[in-house]
Amino acid sequence: MLGLNYRSRAVHHEKSVSGPVPVTLFRQRESEKIKMIFEKDRDEVLKSDILFILLDGRVPDEGACVELGIAYANGKRCYGFKSDARSVELDMDLNPMISGCFTKLFYNLDEEELIKSLEEYLQSNEL
Repeated sequence: MLGLNYRSRAVHHEKSVSGPVPVTLFRQRESEKIKMIFEKDRDEVLKSDILFILLDGRVPDEGACVELGIAYANGKRCYGFKSDARSVELDMDLNPMISGCFTKLFYNLDEEELIKSLEEYLQSNEL
C-alpha cells in the first residue's frame, strides 16, 4: 500500500506541508498525533473501494497490515503484490492471516513478470 511518512512531513516541512496531515501535528502531544494519524488513515481506507498492498520485505509493514484488516473487515477488495522471497512461515510465504484477506495476490520474483501477470488479470477481471 502506498502511504505517506506523516512525521517527516510535519517535522521537516513545518511551514510548507501539503497533503492530508496538517502542520498542527508538529506541536501536539504523541497521543494526539497517534489519534489524528490513525483516524485519518482509517477514514481514507474506509472511503476506498480497493486496497493495494506491497508485501516485499522480511515481513509486511505492520501499519499496512492494519489497513488490510480494516479494508477486509469492511468488504473492500484487497490486492497484494510481492516480488521477493525473504519471508517463509511453516513453508508458506505469507502468514495465512494476511494472505487470506486478498481478492488476489500477485507474486513473482521477476518484477516484469509480476506486471505481466497483473495485466493478464485485468484483461479478464475487474478490479
